[in-house]
Amino acid sequence: CQFLDGVAGFGIGKRQTQNVGRVDPSTDRVRSGPGGVVMMRMMSAGGACLVAAAVFGGPATADTWQPQMEPPTWVKIRETLTRSGDLPVRPWLFMEGLQTPALRAAEYLSDPIRTPAGVEFDGALLLQKKEAVDWQVRLLRMRALCNQMRLQRQSAKGEWLDYIGRDDTPAKAKWICGLGGAG
Repeated sequence: CQFLDGVAGFGIGKRQTQNVGRVDPSTDRVRSGPGGVVMMRMMSAGGACLVAAAVFGGPATADTWQPQMEPPTWVKIRETLTRSGDLPVRPWLFMEGLQTPALRAAEYLSDPIRTPAGVEFDGALLLQKKEAVDWQVRLLRMRALCNQMRLQRQSAKGEWLDYIGRDDTPAKAKWICGLGGAG
């Protein structure tokens, strides 16, 4: 999901703890495991973080998008936020990260569940704005509508609202719909 759409200045950190397949060294992207489905293994006690599906880079096609491997910098940030209690302890999957002079941000996804509409999941956005010392953590309940290749977030009132799309939203929704055999 694209947590940064409409949300300026959030950053996320997390350690990759799931068995999501193998890394393609030419792209630093995770290739899905057997059968094209990414298997997420829950972490033992000690820490994990939310995983959010996000888009920081340019457009990707539905056949090529894969989450990025979590860089050591984000692992450290995620672990620090987990230890401080700002980020819940769970198995987080790093989706993407961004670092610019004005902003550091990352998105994570956790606990994907197949539903009649598609796949619901918890997302986390970690954000640090320019010259800020503290990190902000935004937790969101989200879903991928697999038959429409759209992403939505749940409002505080419990309503599902469309996530502002980018060119690669359908590709990310397709990838999320493949989690846990959904889609």
